[in-house]
Amino acid sequence: DDQFVEKVCDLVKERATFVHELWDHAWFIFKTPEEYDQKTMRRSWKEQTPRIMKELYEVLSDITDFTSVNTEKVVRKWIEEKDYGVGQVMNAFRLCIVGEALPIFQKLLENDPANSNLRYYIGVCYYHTNNYNASKEYLTIASENTSEKYKDSVFEKNAPQDVFSYLEFIENIELKN
Repeated sequence: DDQFVEKVCDLVKERATFVHELWDHAWFIFKTPEEYDQKTMRRSWKEQTPRIMKELYEVLSDITDFTSVNTEKVVRKWIEEKDYGVGQVMNAFRLCIVGEALPIFQKLLENDPANSNLRYYIGVCYYHTNNYNASKEYLTIASENTSEKYKDSVFEKNAPQDVFSYLEFIENIELKN
């Protein structure tokens, strides 16, 4: 709807010089990425990243005031307490969500971080890094709330039907091993 588009434009307008650049900075909100940026993947995804992403997911799940200002404050405090680097956490999480290096707080807006759509995205991210146990954990929970009318948007609370395909792929991989 028009109000939603207006809100998205407000979030990215500082990054754009011209109107036609708005899409470059906001496409991921309206459309699921088809592939991950391989350069960012190599640079941002390390052996400890799946564990850190799971911890971050738990931190986000506990937030009750999910405004971008409060969420950023809580996440930055957690990053400092854990002695992680901001880039170490945020670049990997951005990759999990959309495969692009755009600010995570703009992508999530005011959404509930514990929704099945977010679990799906994290599960897919784990899947593409061959961490099938973590992927299965997130995808299984996400599969409990799917929608046949899924909208490719970070504002969707349900997981897409694709979640079942990923779970089947993981099951086949487990059977082969």
